[in-house]
Amino acid sequence: MQTLWELIEDEAFAAVLKAPGEPVFAPLPELLAGRTHAVVDLGEHALSPGAAAELSQVHQTLRAQGTSLAYAAGVPATRGLCVVAFHRAQDRDTKVLIDRALAARTLAKGGSRLGDALAAMGVPELETTPGREASFIERGLARGMGWGMRMSAGYEAPFLETMLTTYGVAGATGELSRSLQRALTRLEEMVGDWQAQVLAGLTAFGNGCGFCAPGHMYAANLLYFEATGELLPLDEREARGWLSLSERWVRAQVLDSLQDAGHPELRQMAQRVFELRAGATPVDALDCALQTAHHAWTLVNECSLQNDPGPIQAIHPRVGRARRLQREYRLARERLALQAA
Repeated sequence: MQTLWELIEDEAFAAVLKAPGEPVFAPLPELLAGRTHAVVDLGEHALSPGAAAELSQVHQTLRAQGTSLAYAAGVPATRGLCVVAFHRAQDRDTKVLIDRALAARTLAKGGSRLGDALAAMGVPELETTPGREASFIERGLARGMGWGMRMSAGYEAPFLETMLTTYGVAGATGELSRSLQRALTRLEEMVGDWQAQVLAGLTAFGNGCGFCAPGHMYAANLLYFEATGELLPLDEREARGWLSLSERWVRAQVLDSLQDAGHPELRQMAQRVFELRAGATPVDALDCALQTAHHAWTLVNECSLQNDPGPIQAIHPRVGRARRLQREYRLARERLALQAA
């Protein structure tokens, strides 16, 4: 049964459409004909890949009609599939936010999904071409870059080809690449290595990324296990499953788990990741570093979301290669699971 969209006229400048049930996107162009601005609220519905493909086509039609859009989605995986749809529609501007109110404010303010993030990372002049097919040379370069990552860091990002087609060779391997690394390094210097990896994982979780969210959480677990011989309460395998759940529920689970496990400082920092994503204003240096990390992972996840995440890999240049540490950590997780059974 097709879902009827509820038209909510609570914004002076925009139509606001809410899906009471699982959204069906085909009616949107007719519903929004003649509208210059619209917010599409997907609630806490988990989109299927097929729905994302439909959204890409419909979104392209809406843009051609001259409608400026912002989307709201309370489920991270749905936000990720929205970015997939925008990317396929070769749209660098439209944003998807955590709720309707923030989406409406963002639409009124204007801006660009990729353009704003690039400006925040210090490379506003970089040209972007989302949705472009890779050339023969780019495919070969991506394979070479992947081999280099495996040899030097022990893991391989499955989206290097998309990085090259979206940001170009100069962007993917030049100043943009360095600015992305600086964002993580800044967090590490401020809070510590494993703590920074937890915060990076939660940042990527908010974007719906099935590669970066569990990958950074895995790196955090390995670093913490190496340093203490103990386990964090955030299992990277569970982190991938979080993506299809309500962010409100995951937020409560993460914060409670950190508090119960005796990590109150990390809990406070994790809470700021969630609050900043919900529109809070940065108030100190750590907030600014977290906001920069948000912009950095917006650019990375633009590309990672377009590809199958594959198996969970530790996104860290040292513990990603530490096979013995990984085996010992996995055994410790298995022992914990047996004790809980």
